[in-house]
Amino acid sequence: IDAIRIENPTQYASAMKDIKSMREDGKKDEVERAYYCRFVKGEQSYFDPEKVDGIFSDDISKYDSYTGECDIGVDFGGQVKSRTVITVSALIDGTIQRLYNKVYEVGEDKNLITDLKVVMEKFPNWQRIIPDDCPAGWHRIQEMRDLGWNVEPMSFRTWKIKKFGAFRSMMNKGLVKSYKDDNLKVEMK
Repeated sequence: IDAIRIENPTQYASAMKDIKSMREDGKKDEVERAYYCRFVKGEQSYFDPEKVDGIFSDDISKYDSYTGECDIGVDFGGQVKSRTVITVSALIDGTIQRLYNKVYEVGEDKNLITDLKVVMEKFPNWQRIIPDDCPAGWHRIQEMRDLGWNVEPMSFRTWKIKKFGAFRSMMNKGLVKSYKDDNLKVEMK
């Protein structure tokens, strides 16, 4: 709400009316999540916030390189809001471990293919690239295929329920680990 207040006073006034109305309707948790970035556990949360907290550990470091088998994920950002992210993960002793990530701010992913080549050198036993199969990524996916890379796009719409459900199940069993990353933790909550 503070960002809205600074960026758009008219929208801020409207949002404050919504906040007042929602609080009067007893939707305190929804207000805290939507307007104050306080990620309280609510009935709408897909991931249990306490389980999300269990993923991130100061005892795990971000890898600069790794010689074991791993996968490279690419989440294509949009043109206005979402960011592009490269993530390297591996299944180590039955646990999904996040090894590395690189985040591009909106519109700053022009060197994605070049950066992927560097990631492949640092993680030489990568098995496949799993990009988000979306219109924003179509050209880049084609470019990856043209380079002869093993690319297995994932259709978010088709696989969302199955993949996110499996991930949540593993997370709830304590089988997902990552180095500390406050931005990702906030997104997951």
